[in-house]
Parts: sequence; C-alpha cells; structure tokens
Amino acid sequence: MKIKCYNLKNAEKINRAIFGSMGHGGKLYGGVGESYTEEQLLAAYDRLGGLITKNGRKVKNGCFYDVNASKKGNIVPIEKPKIILVLSDLEGNLIEVSDGKELTPELKAAENKKKAAENKKKAAENKNEATENKNEATENKNEATEKNK
Repeated sequence: MKIKCYNLKNAEKINRAIFGSMGHGGKLYGGVGESYTEEQLLAAYDRLGGLITKNGRKVKNGCFYDVNASKKGNIVPIEKPKIILVLSDLEGNLIEVSDGKELTPELKAAENKKKAAENKKKAAENKNEATENKNEATENKNEATEKNK
C-alpha cells in the first residue's frame, strides 16, 4: 500500500493498524478505524513495526508516531516527522541517514552494488521463465504431433 511517498510492505500489519488486534473475548483492540487519515495509518503501522520504504530505502521505525504520547493504546502521529533512512554500507553495517542528506560515496557504492545484484537476479528469473515457456511450447508441439499421427 502506498501512502504519500511511502510504501507499507506488510498487508497483515496494515490490516491490524486499521482494525486492531484480537484481544480478550474475541474483541478487536487498537487500530485507527476505517475513517483514518494517512498520518494516523502511518503512525499505527509504524507503531506495529511494519516495514516502510521510501524510494526503495527502509525508513527507520518510530519516525511517524510520538512514542511518549502514544501510551495506553493511543496512537499520536508526529505532525512533521523527521525521516531517517536505514542503509547498508559495503560491509553490511546499518547506517542511519536523514532523508534528503547527500549520501557518502561508500553508501552510493553499496546501493549501486545492491541494485546490480537485484538486476542480475531479475535477469536470471527472466531467463528461467523464458526457458520454461520454451519447454512448454516444445511439449505442446510434441503433443500436437502425436495427435496428428
């Protein structure tokens, strides 16, 4: 689900953020309800620890709700959230960077390496799919030949 420029990746947590979690006696507790604002849903989803990304980069949990004000089930969105991105360097160490801040050359290199690996994986998946389609076409041709004999 996309809200503003953010992608919420976990459908089950989106559902819990809206409708709440099952509690005593089978009742749903928490959740922002079906008439939520985007800010309320982002805050509730963030509070559940849901994965949020911006432009493919992970957003640090806790950016969208006021931890101190969100006690006892109340979810208080932050009016102007300070977005912190969580990136990996070349060694795999997690680095926190303020959104909009220029990335260091090392972080740029790590992101380029990650993109190259993703592209290689997609190319391999496409090749496998093409091979499967070719094999299926050959099987269909062989079946048709057998029927025509």
